[in-house]
Amino acid sequence: MDDLQRKVLDYVDRDFLVNTTMELVDIPSPTGSEEEAARYMNGKYIEVGLEGDLQKISEGRYNAVGSLNGSGGGYSLMFNGHLDTSYSGEEPELTQPGYKNKAILDGDLIIGNGAFNMKSADVSYLTAVKAIIDAGIPLKGDVVCASVAGEIEKNRIDQYQDSLYDGYGVGSRYLISHGYMTDFCILGEPTGMQLAPWHGGTIWFKVTTRGTMGHTCYGDFTESAIEKMERVQSEIRKWIKGYRERNVFLNERPHVNVAAVEGGWPYRCARSPIECKLYVDVRMVPGQRVQDVQNEFKQMVSELNERSGDINAKVEVYSSHPPSGIPVDSLPSRAMIDSHKAIMGEEPNVIVKTSYLDGAHMNRYGVQTITYGPAGVVQDIEATSGYGWNADLGEHISITTLYNATKIYALAALDICTRERDPKEIAADPYVNMPS
Repeated sequence: MDDLQRKVLDYVDRDFLVNTTMELVDIPSPTGSEEEAARYMNGKYIEVGLEGDLQKISEGRYNAVGSLNGSGGGYSLMFNGHLDTSYSGEEPELTQPGYKNKAILDGDLIIGNGAFNMKSADVSYLTAVKAIIDAGIPLKGDVVCASVAGEIEKNRIDQYQDSLYDGYGVGSRYLISHGYMTDFCILGEPTGMQLAPWHGGTIWFKVTTRGTMGHTCYGDFTESAIEKMERVQSEIRKWIKGYRERNVFLNERPHVNVAAVEGGWPYRCARSPIECKLYVDVRMVPGQRVQDVQNEFKQMVSELNERSGDINAKVEVYSSHPPSGIPVDSLPSRAMIDSHKAIMGEEPNVIVKTSYLDGAHMNRYGVQTITYGPAGVVQDIEATSGYGWNADLGEHISITTLYNATKIYALAALDICTRERDPKEIAADPYVNMPS
């Protein structure tokens, strides 16, 4: 480790990291209501010496962006993290302290809604860049810290039409299409300090069946919509096995979740169900195309319709996000590997992050994105691939892990943004050499 790296690490402020994380956790920010948290982060960006910018996406929804301009001639780097939380903090079923909008300091843990996913990472970026500023180290390239709205996996459908359901990268898409484009991005989604150059994709399908309305007492109606849907579900479950067997990437196989069913009139059980709707989440691993999976699923239902003659199920796609990834030997990957080794004494594990991430949008815009983030205490290593959270506690973050991750982010930013820009390290436009 050289003198410049040691100097930066000396300025990583642990107390600032802990206190700011707890203050951010205290601010409720469910998907669709991120404004107060964004305003808080914007104020913090300005406080440490960054140029602050509040990007309004829609009423009550903002991105907070902090920029540190370099002298020129270097690579630009973005730290990206979402402000919206997976839970509102008001769910009556979630009684654990880790699902509440009040941070608790318990030994090495910060407990509270969003502490794990992923307010702690937002503050970690801020603290890392603050260390570079406080150390007085000039950078060639720009650094952008982006705290974005609307990453959580939600999508409008049917009666669910409020901004509460606008997730899946609303903030990041707005960010990169409204002025904030960098060469590289570090995404601090929870990985347990493992390096994830790749992440999965997802498609949400809605399947609808219809029956004939009839009165329970007469019983002479045809097969109900729910009974038809039972046959559809049976076919989907058969399909899942083959789908998972056919698709694999570095030992990871895509999961499929039959996620929700709506049908009939709960307030009027004396009538047979006229309509039933089934919602299915089909995951993808890198190398799969959204279009191919859509066609395969629709074909499966179409063949069932042909065989049955009476189900007539209809399929609608209402959310689709492709898998993505960057090479392990790309510059942001190498920078994270070297920085992790400098702090932890060994190279990080390299994994596939199977969930959707905002990297799906970043990489499509040519912003090479590497995922690396802290995590809480793992309850069952076998079940969580080495990272996760204790279900009896709810969301939480290890301060030791967070502090180490912050040091690693600071070293990675120092590595990337003090280099002279080399165009060969930048992701090429895949269409640039297309024949006319």
